[in-house]
Amino acid sequence: MAVVDWMHLCDHAFLDEYGKPSVIGIFRYLVSNKLPHIMPHAMIAYNLMGEADEPITPRLSIVTPSNASLVEMRLDPITLPPSREQVGFVLMDGLELHEAGIYVVTLWISQVVSRSIPFVLFVNNHEG
Repeated sequence: MAVVDWMHLCDHAFLDEYGKPSVIGIFRYLVSNKLPHIMPHAMIAYNLMGEADEPITPRLSIVTPSNASLVEMRLDPITLPPSREQVGFVLMDGLELHEAGIYVVTLWISQVVSRSIPFVLFVNNHEG
């Protein structure tokens, strides 16, 4: 069964001209002056590993600090190549965060949690 080898929340990610993943601006926390905090641009980069020709239909979710579902999406189906791994990217432009605290990003494979990463939104209540 396929697994998520690695996953990052970042500013930008892409494959370079040689097919190597480039991940820029990995982050685990955000600081905002007010709520809601709107993330103008963010990406989730991940690497799937498994058997060659294995079909995978990954699903991505983000849960809020109060355990509400913020994002729930099925990603495009993937068939792993002979190298047995595949890099993927999810664009998260305009994501609205309505509460401070710990959010959890999870990538699911076959209804099983394969990898989760937390990130924290801090709200700066100081003026001046």
